[in-house]
Amino acid sequence: MTKGIVHLKISCGLLAAVALIVGCTTEDGVVDVSACATDGVAELSAMCNDSGLSVSLKNTGKKPILVDRELVFLLLIWPLTHDRVLIPSEDESIVPKLPSSSIKDRFVILNVGESVRRTIRWNQPYKEFTCGISYPDAAVSAYESYCVLPRKEDISEIEIEYGHKYGTREGLDFYLDGAQLQNDIYEGPLKVRLLLRRNQD
Repeated sequence: MTKGIVHLKISCGLLAAVALIVGCTTEDGVVDVSACATDGVAELSAMCNDSGLSVSLKNTGKKPILVDRELVFLLLIWPLTHDRVLIPSEDESIVPKLPSSSIKDRFVILNVGESVRRTIRWNQPYKEFTCGISYPDAAVSAYESYCVLPRKEDISEIEIEYGHKYGTREGLDFYLDGAQLQNDIYEGPLKVRLLLRRNQD
């Protein structure tokens, strides 16, 4: 059997909630949009405009939750064409990994009502987490990399998912390398969709 590696982008399987809110169309066909989804524990919200994409995760539950303060782990951004075909983001470079003794500082406790936010500018690098499972030995690898979104003129829709998919728990455990966290990481799942451009066909 050929040995290789399967790269899995972080996403979620069963989705707790999906929301789509369409804003107003600009002259070039791009729309300013915002959307949010909640599972009763947290709320995932996103907003897209001519400047870029803003994503936030807010604790809307009844007790504190643990999340990545940079909102990179467990978050996946899918840029899509008008017929919902994925447009690959371009990998720029691998992000140097923090030592296991300090990587736990990436995580923060969100008390009820608190949130974390990240902003991604068009044509500027942003962080993405990727894990890989090799076969047939099932060895796990994981890394962060800088990526660049496709041209906004090519994107009709963006899906943003927060949560786990097959293999991502193993990838995150591998990446954390035994770091002792205060609590279990909040896992969602949540998903929002942003419609940037109406189909002109």
